[in-house]
Amino acid sequence: MTIAAILRLLVELVAPATPPDGHVAVGKLTPVAPGAAIELSVTILDSPLSGMPVELWLWSTDIALADNRFDARDVVDPQATQPRMRAKLLAPQQPGQYAIFGRLSYVSCGEQRCRARRADVSWQLEVTAPPVASVP
Repeated sequence: MTIAAILRLLVELVAPATPPDGHVAVGKLTPVAPGAAIELSVTILDSPLSGMPVELWLWSTDIALADNRFDARDVVDPQATQPRMRAKLLAPQQPGQYAIFGRLSYVSCGEQRCRARRADVSWQLEVTAPPVASVP
């Protein structure tokens, strides 16, 4: 276990009932074709503490997710003051509406202290059937 993971665990033990209070912006999804590559995006509007874990867990009751845990390796620009995380997935093969939920956790500091932050996020994925080609 890394030192960052141990610190995260200690923060969770000290304040396990912390309600979601992170400040984030969730990227919008456009309709996609069945099986298309998609990118879920969430930007942290606070300034996370450098060197501390940034983690995103995803789940869905509608689709099976091959990968559901994302971390600092999935931050687009780690040096940004408001970093953006991305999760790359494949759309389901069947057309329809699919809900994907997530929880983002990170640590940010104010003037007096640092604390764990959480944000619940969600995306609505629309998978559309490819257009039927008309025969002249």
